[in-house]
Amino acid sequence: NIQLFDTPSYGTFDLQSTKIYRNAHCCVLVCDRTDKDSLKVAEAARKEFIELGKYKNFPTVLLCNKNDLQGDNKITDQELNSYCKSISLFNVTASNGDGIAKAFETVARMGMKKCSEDDFE
Repeated sequence: NIQLFDTPSYGTFDLQSTKIYRNAHCCVLVCDRTDKDSLKVAEAARKEFIELGKYKNFPTVLLCNKNDLQGDNKITDQELNSYCKSISLFNVTASNGDGIAKAFETVARMGMKKCSEDDFE
């Protein structure tokens, strides 16, 4: 059973986030390959997740969307690789589903592993 929460869509994100993060087993961040600021927003969300949840080495995945719009890229491969040194990166295209299944299979696997590790703590 996988539950996903799109936290930025919550009107009271800061108040809700601690409750949402409490039982999390994987963090999925999304950026838009055509919007450089979206990587900064993803980084800010990751920092908040770590601080609020008091997580250090937490399973985290970055989905970089709009990979099909190569000519419109504002985020370089070098920037993505630099950002993703400690997290998993998936270049995806939501409009046609490219890379989505593989990304969420990894998310599910990482979450199940974290969940079983939590059971032993």
